[in-house]
Amino acid sequence: MKIKKFLAPFFLFPLFWGVIGCSSAELEERNFPLAIAVDKSREGYRLSMGFPDLSQVADEKAKDSGSPPMQGEDKSLRGAFLDSDEGGPKSMDYNHVKALILSKEILDDKEALGEFLDYVKKQDAPARNTLLFTCEDKASDITDLEGKLNMAVGTYLEEIAGGSKEVKNVAVVTLGSLLNEYENQMENLFIPVIKVKEEKPVIGSYYILSSFQSPGSVNTSLYLLAMLLEGKLSRYEFELDSGEALILSNLKNQYAYTANGDAPKIEVAVSGEARLLNESIADEEEQADLKARTEEYLTERAMRDAAKLMEEKKVDITNSYYRLGGYNRSLYQAYGENQAAYKNNLEIRIRFEITPVQE
Repeated sequence: MKIKKFLAPFFLFPLFWGVIGCSSAELEERNFPLAIAVDKSREGYRLSMGFPDLSQVADEKAKDSGSPPMQGEDKSLRGAFLDSDEGGPKSMDYNHVKALILSKEILDDKEALGEFLDYVKKQDAPARNTLLFTCEDKASDITDLEGKLNMAVGTYLEEIAGGSKEVKNVAVVTLGSLLNEYENQMENLFIPVIKVKEEKPVIGSYYILSSFQSPGSVNTSLYLLAMLLEGKLSRYEFELDSGEALILSNLKNQYAYTANGDAPKIEVAVSGEARLLNESIADEEEQADLKARTEEYLTERAMRDAAKLMEEKKVDITNSYYRLGGYNRSLYQAYGENQAAYKNNLEIRIRFEITPVQE
């Protein structure tokens, strides 16, 4: 029975398990979703998934050109998965899932989100390294694009998630990241918000999950600044108010945790090399001037945005509580799990040490 196939712990095996040794005919008897969308419905949960051409998944000789998007709906997640499994003549094979799209409605509803995470935690499915996204409207809008792109939707989302040259892999949010935050509730996650533009999925903003609360979304510019302050960028591009375009590289971050009376204080020092794009530095005087203007601009902007994010969304842009126990144990013990008090009393200081260099 197909139900037995679903209940088996697929994701305990490597991604290629179940494909090695299978003939093209055997492969054509299975559906291989690369992306799964999860929405709330009147019944409870609705799962949507599309099935790409088999040659994109496992076997270039396979003749199956894929299947239209399929949905499963039930009051429970288990039932919704089983409904998907029974919705067609083929058995489901979840070993290749690359992207999970949770609607904002799911993320905002902590009871529904908790039920979802409790379910996947017990089933060990999908895999922990599955990329995590949310969307502007229905999550199923994204899987409805299956067959309309030049590749499978899951592969397309994988490419845009890893396509940034400046963002390190550690910044990529996965199902494992979300499960860890569900258990610990002590850091910031920035989940890519997908929207459909010209019939293609693009990242439009980033949904914040902070200490497992949902204060809203931020634009890409603020997201990149947050990643810079967390040490998750390999380079950072920006423009000064005067119009010069620069790129920072060889980035290094240092963190200092102290107490100002009873109030915690975090100081983030970011150092790096700055190169002008499409321009050159004439002499030492110009180099010193560029250094001063760059450090002033970055410091003022970072401090302004940090204050705004804390005031409007109660989010610490430096993600300092996550590292607190490793840097200042006494402060961590003083605040314990009272993150609200920690954030209310937190003083943030950010500074930059920039060395202008020539190409």
